[in-house]
Amino acid sequence: MSENILRIAVCDDLAQDRKMMISLLSEYLDKNNICARIDDYESGEAFLSSDTASYLLVFLDIFMDGINGMETAKHLISQNDRVQVVFSSTSPDFAVEAFNISALHYLVKPLEREKLFAVLHKFFENYYHVRTVSVKVGRLEEDIYLNDIIWAEAKGKKTILYLKKGK
Repeated sequence: MSENILRIAVCDDLAQDRKMMISLLSEYLDKNNICARIDDYESGEAFLSSDTASYLLVFLDIFMDGINGMETAKHLISQNDRVQVVFSSTSPDFAVEAFNISALHYLVKPLEREKLFAVLHKFFENYYHVRTVSVKVGRLEEDIYLNDIIWAEAKGKKTILYLKKGK
């Protein structure tokens, strides 16, 4: 991760629903002293054209014009296997499909504060238990997930980490 700040995305074609989600997310983050950046998108296409790899938590509406939330999630997960997706919809019809792609949760609109906060609690409980190591790469510091390290090699004062996706 290039930034050390948690990034959250909210993708919903209805501005009022995005505003409500962001308001509730901000309330939870403030209440729990968690620093995060929340970005919002009005379509699956707009979201997928962003830097999706930087997000760890994404809230997706199911019914959107253009590409729907389920298809958006499938594209997202193929690009970012660390992301946690929470669907929100006016209908429970896609809940089974959501869990088939390992969604963190499925919320039915209108959003209920307590249910959303329970989902966030579950996410942050797991997030803070994921172990990483910070390494210096050139002048930058990068967080590496321990379970991505296959092996390490010492070469003088340098260490080469061999990861699942390269070195």
